[in-house]
Order: sequence, then C-alpha cells, then structure tokens
Amino acid sequence: MKKLKFGVLILAMLLLAACQGAQQTDGVKSPAPQENTKISEETPENTEIQRDPDRKTIDTIQLSMTVESVEDTEEKLLKLTEEHNGILESSQKLQQGNSYENGNYRIKIPRDQNDSFYNALKPFGKITSETKGSDDVTVPHQNTEIRMNSLKAQHERLLELLDQAESMEDIIALESKISENITQQEELQARLDDLNSQIDYVSYTLNLREHIREAPEVEGGFFSKVILALQSTGVWFINVLQFLVIALIYLLPYILVGLVIAYLYRRYRKKHPKTYTEHKGNTFGKWMKKDSLGTEKEKQDPPEDKKL
Repeated sequence: MKKLKFGVLILAMLLLAACQGAQQTDGVKSPAPQENTKISEETPENTEIQRDPDRKTIDTIQLSMTVESVEDTEEKLLKLTEEHNGILESSQKLQQGNSYENGNYRIKIPRDQNDSFYNALKPFGKITSETKGSDDVTVPHQNTEIRMNSLKAQHERLLELLDQAESMEDIIALESKISENITQQEELQARLDDLNSQIDYVSYTLNLREHIREAPEVEGGFFSKVILALQSTGVWFINVLQFLVIALIYLLPYILVGLVIAYLYRRYRKKHPKTYTEHKGNTFGKWMKKDSLGTEKEKQDPPEDKKL
C-alpha cells in the first residue's frame, strides 16, 4: 500500500509539471510577420534593420559590390571582420578568364557592432544590390525556455523523491526518469544555444565583383600597332604550345600502345608473308608464286587429274 501511494505521488507531480508547462506556453504571444525587404541600387546607404528590443530575430544582409580588385578588397575585408570580432564562415574566389574575378563570402558580425562594420564596408566599392531579411524567432525561443524551466523544476522534484525512496524498485524508476530528464534538458539547451548564436550575430552574404578590364587602346603609329600585334601573337603562340604539350602528355599512353601494336603487326607480316596471290585477269587459271627472292613467277594450274 505504501508503494502504491508513493507511485501515485510521483505520477501526480509529473502531471502537475506538464500542466504548468502547457499553461505557460499558452501565454506566449503569436509571432510577428517576417520582414524581408529589398533596397534599390539608388539608396544603398539605408540599411539599418528596425528591430523591437523585446523580440528575438535572426537578421541577414546580402550585398553585391563592384570593386577595383577582389584580392585587395578581400584583405581589407578580413582585417575589418577581425577588428569587429566577426567570424568568417566561408570564402570563395572565381577567376573569369583573364578579365575579372568574383569573390563570395559569408561573415557573421556581432549585432552591437553591425552598424560600425557596415559603415566601414561601404567605401570598399560600389554597392549594386542589397537585400536584408529578419526572421522572428521570439515564440520558438520563448517556448524552448519555458520547456527548459519546466524540466529543471521536474528534475528538482525527482531528486527530492529519490531521497525519500526506500525500495530498490522505486530508486531504479526514479533514476531512469532523472536520466531521461537530463537528456531532454541537453537537447533543449543545444537548441537554445543555436538560436542565441543566430540572434546575437548579423549574417552577411557578400559578393565582390571586379570592374571588367577593357583592352588598352593602342597609341602611336603603324609600327607600334605591329609591335603590339606581334606581342599578342607571341602570347597566343605560347598558349597554343602549352595546350599541345599538355594534350600530348594526356595522349602519350595511347600513342605508346599504338606504336607497340604497329611494331608487333609488322613483325607478324614479316614472319607470315602471303605465299600465293591470284593473278588478276588470268582466264587460263595461271597463278603466281613467290620465289625465295620474293619475286612473283607465273605458274600453270595443275592438271585436273592431279587436282582430283
């Protein structure tokens, strides 16, 4: 009877904790609509993200900029990120022929340093496009916190019951519940940490593009143009030669196999020459035979009786 009362007490306390969590969840406000606005090319300076201090949002900014040199701008960008305690998540540079480069970067900047970072970033080049977004995660964040507080309160009550337990069966059951409670707390804490890391930082997706480098105009007279043409021809010839050498390296194994096959075929023909060749246009059935010197001699067909 004592065990039954103890089990009923445990069940009642667990149900009470669940009801408290549900009541707190019902009191949470509904999420605000997501903000996602685009800023035209003419007004790139208007980039301040309006944010209610009582709400939790994940803010993102996508920028496309035209710069003089991607390599030089990247060096300044990395230095600026370090100065603002930012995080460089990824970077990629693409060479578009010999004309220009593209650079793509993903950067996270602390929210309290975002304005300073952006103002220092603007002089790096011309902003051609900008998109900012704000994802409201107030409700998921609050629900997770409420659930975490409920699990912590449940954990304390389970510890109290464990101190009062007398039988081994009750102790094992309570330890199992405590272990399950701790696992749920760890999962919720990881979710909270992830949300907080996204809330505390502004995520930048930055694309850098160089000005298209136009070919220089040829100054001077006829001979200057001839010299420039010869220089261009020399560069073109070197590029073609490099291509041929690389292609030859790739084809070399196949060429070697072909040479070996040709050599073996010639040796085979030397060892097995054609002994008899039919004399074309011979209506009398004459046939040719090669002598030891390799010259062809005409020979009559054998008599019919010998053929039989």
